[in-house]
Parts: sequence; structure tokens; C-alpha cells
Amino acid sequence: MPVSDRRERMNFFKGENYCSWSCAGQRVLKEFPFPISGVELKDGDGVAVVPNSGLHTQGYIFNLDGTVRHEFSPPGDFPNSGFYSIRYDGGDSLKVIVGVERHGCYVDLACVLNPVSGMYEDFFEVR
Repeated sequence: MPVSDRRERMNFFKGENYCSWSCAGQRVLKEFPFPISGVELKDGDGVAVVPNSGLHTQGYIFNLDGTVRHEFSPPGDFPNSGFYSIRYDGGDSLKVIVGVERHGCYVDLACVLNPVSGMYEDFFEVR
């Protein structure tokens, strides 16, 4: 099935604390007790969601049927951190934006997440 066909049928929608999409004619709804950032995966086979409060540290990649493909946290190198956003910034790299305390200052890191493996491939400071 071509990627564009899957994307057209997915109909991804994100509200303040929920996201929904269609899979095989069924609506999938994921609700959270906090505001979220979410994005449809580039290949159209799932959705990635993180809290956007900076306080929560559990992110998810969902398959189209709503099952959890991966759960992930900020990189272990940064213990005082929290998620803010997840997005594609041009190209094919999925970036998770993480607020991190380093040497008494807060900075934002873009962490490149592989949606297939659920592992980080790289990270770099963005602010």
C-alpha cells in the first residue's frame, strides 16, 4: 500500500490533551492527564506523543491500531529534564525537544529519535 494512501486514511488530529486518528475504519483516541505534543510519523504507520509541560518524562510511539510500539524517556545523560515538543523540522528526522538543567542553567536539546527502534540517534543544543 503506498504511503500516501495510509496518510490520507489516518486523519490525525491533536487536541490539548488528546490525539486521535483512524485505522481500518475505526477511530483511535488517546487521552492524557496533561497537555501533549504529537505528530504523525513520516511513513504513516503510527503517531509519536510527548507531554509538553517540561515536567513529565514519558513519551510514546503508537502503532496505527493504538497499541504502544515504544515508550521512551529523555536521554539518561540528563537526569533533570522534561519533554516540551516532538516534531519533524524539515527532512526525515523526528526530533524530541527536551528541557535540560546543565550547570545551573536550562537549555533545550533536540534529540533525534528513531521511531522504528525507539532509540535516540543523536542530540544537540538548540537554545
